Amino acid sequence: MTKLDSLTTSPKIAKSGTDIAILPIGATEQHGPHLPLCTDASIAEAISTHAADRLNAYLLPTIPYGNSEVHEGYRGSISIQPETLQALVLDICQQLQSQGFRKIVIINGHGGNFILRIAIRKVNYSAPPGFKVLLIEPHIHFASTLKKVIETYPQEVHAGEYETSMMLHLMPEQVGDERPDCVTDFGAEMYNYALTREITDQGVWGVSSKGTAEKGEQVLKLMVNETVQYIESTFEKITELKA
Repeated sequence: MTKLDSLTTSPKIAKSGTDIAILPIGATEQHGPHLPLCTDASIAEAISTHAADRLNAYLLPTIPYGNSEVHEGYRGSISIQPETLQALVLDICQQLQSQGFRKIVIINGHGGNFILRIAIRKVNYSAPPGFKVLLIEPHIHFASTLKKVIETYPQEVHAGEYETSMMLHLMPEQVGDERPDCVTDFGAEMYNYALTREITDQGVWGVSSKGTAEKGEQVLKLMVNETVQYIESTFEKITELKA
């Protein structure tokens, strides 16, 4: 794995023979009183880093902003419009395609970045033969894996057991001791109708008190394995499609 922005000259990239790049995308938004604003971006980057290492892929700089309108009213949360994120991703993909990359993998760590599902279709439906972009949203794609470790998964929406466990493993020094819980009798679909502050007092929607570093380490390993397998199998299936 090589961080693309750490290279000094384009010849190094051209000579590498690597045609796959991984783009982590997160958000900058509140995660309760105990987790940093960079939580989504940090989780996406961690999964991407390990996957890129396994696949000998280039790791692109993480996009730290996403659509976080639902967290309006929490200082520090920075939201960009879905169309802005889509335009940025489309430009990045076009640039990479023009430079000879053939496989782009977007690993999204933020549920509010739903526009990415539309963005990759725009790219893939109009891209030249041999160029494809995958979108992986680990918390959605690998929900069955999460359920094996995160005991409160059905109540896990935001800053709960899953994200707290991941950050205790990745950045323990950034995790606060106050870890509130908030369990509701409705699911994440309520975000279609209400802001976070209308649902929970402290910005947490889940059971953060159940989070542990051990669970975070276990989940990360499982998710990296699932991610690598998904990338390899999906690109293999794509090559079998009719031209």
